[in-house]
This record gives sequence, C-alpha cells and structure tokens, in this order.
Amino acid sequence: MYKIFRNRLYLFLDRVSALPKGRIFVANILILILITYLDFLTGIEISVSIFYFIPISISAWLLGREYSLAFSFLGVLCWLTSDINESYIHNWLIVSWNALSRMGIFLIISFLIDNLKKGLLREKTAARIDSLTGIPNSRSFYEAGKSEIQRANRYKRDFSIAYLDVDNFKGVNDKSGHAAGDELLKKIGKIIVSNIRVTDVAARLGGDEFAAIFPETDAEKVKIILKHVKEKLDEMAKANNLSVSFSIGVVTCSGGDCTIQELIKEADAQMYKVKKHGKNSISSRQL
Repeated sequence: MYKIFRNRLYLFLDRVSALPKGRIFVANILILILITYLDFLTGIEISVSIFYFIPISISAWLLGREYSLAFSFLGVLCWLTSDINESYIHNWLIVSWNALSRMGIFLIISFLIDNLKKGLLREKTAARIDSLTGIPNSRSFYEAGKSEIQRANRYKRDFSIAYLDVDNFKGVNDKSGHAAGDELLKKIGKIIVSNIRVTDVAARLGGDEFAAIFPETDAEKVKIILKHVKEKLDEMAKANNLSVSFSIGVVTCSGGDCTIQELIKEADAQMYKVKKHGKNSISSRQL
C-alpha cells in the first residue's frame, strides 16, 4: 500500500513540478489577493486566515525556499491589511505581536514543506539508483526504456539496447572474496557510464548483469560504442589481473513499432547466445 501511494506521489510531483514557474507565481499572487479580499469582507466574525497557508505552501513546494519566505512576508502584510477595521488596531503592540507570531508560523510551515519535498526527492532518487555502483538500477532502466521506445516509435527513429554479463564473475568472489567482487562491479559501472554518450542510459540490473539504452542509435553506431566499451573493460580486467571477460547482447529496432519487452527479451537472448558460443564477444540483431 505504501509503495502504491509513494509511486503515485512521485508521479504527481513530476507532473506538478513541470508546470511553468511564472504561471505558478502569478496564480499564487491571485490566490493571495483573493484570500485577503475574503478576509476583509468576513471581518472578525468569520476567519479565513488558515487559507493563507495555501499560497505559502505552494511556493515552498513548487518555487523554492526564497519564494516561500517572500510569500510568508506578503501573507503577513495581507493579513494586516484585512484587519484594518478591527477594534484592536489602535493598539500597535498587539498588532506587532500578532504579525510576528504569524510570520513565525508561516516560516515554520515554509521550512517544513521545503524539507519534506527535499526528503521525498532524495528517496525518489535513491529508489532509482543502485546502492553499490551508484548508477541507475533496473527500475530506472525500465522506466527510461519505456519512455525512449515510445519516443522512438512516434518519430520512427532507431533505438538500441545492450545487455552485458560478466563471464566467470563467480570465480572472483570465490578466489578474492565478495569485497573484491563488489569493487569489480563498481569499476564496470564506472567504465560503462564513462564511455557512452550523455544521452545514453546505463544501469545495473542485478548481480553481474548490466544494460544500456541507446536512443536514436542504429546497429552500426551501437556496435562502435560497445566495441569501445568492451575494450576499456578488457583493459581494466587485464590491469587488475582478473580472469573475467564480458559477453554483450545487442538489439536494434529500426523504424519504430517495437515494444520495450520485445527488445529486452531479444537483447538478453543475444547475450546468452554469446555465452553459449565461447563468451567474451558481442552478438547483435536488428529487428
């Protein structure tokens, strides 16, 4: 239940955060003016002061801490403006105390919401990052893959996916211990990320399996990229006296009309094809 709520909250955050900040700012000003007007009309009999938290909360969540501080100050001024007809207005000590109290409450709310948002964003990021290697995990890979394949199908662009498996990885753990195996996985992740393009996405799927997404990349281009990546991985293994190699399966969808499930399945099949025929190579297929 918590995961469902968390995922829906993340989706809501992504959509709301994508709204133009200029529009949010203008809408916030209008909301503040409306609340002030209503507060002025209702007078002391009916208080609408709690609604001042709306523009302050919106600014803290969507615009940033600086804007939330500004709207907190504006909220206090608007609240004071709506109180000009109240009987205690002649006592400026009371007015000053109320203004400071309101400002304090507004600031607390602003900082709490700002910290809550940052905490959720940190959790969201952590949920998509592999804790060992620091690169995207399988969840992030599948999300990025679905998004990119939809775009590739829409515009009829080439799209490639690669699967990489570390040959004889178990031997590293058995001979040198799991710490050495973990260190090897970190190096592999770093090399893959460092030798692909900024637009590409590399991820650790689990164990000793890695994958990469190559948007707008045809079969020839992805072969060049992966050949370079494998050369760097082989150099690393040789420099560290490791008896490991790398089997890579690649699949390219040309002209769209592919599904992410189809591509992942085929890339995985190509990778196992390499392992069955001596390992340490690259096998590719174009759909």
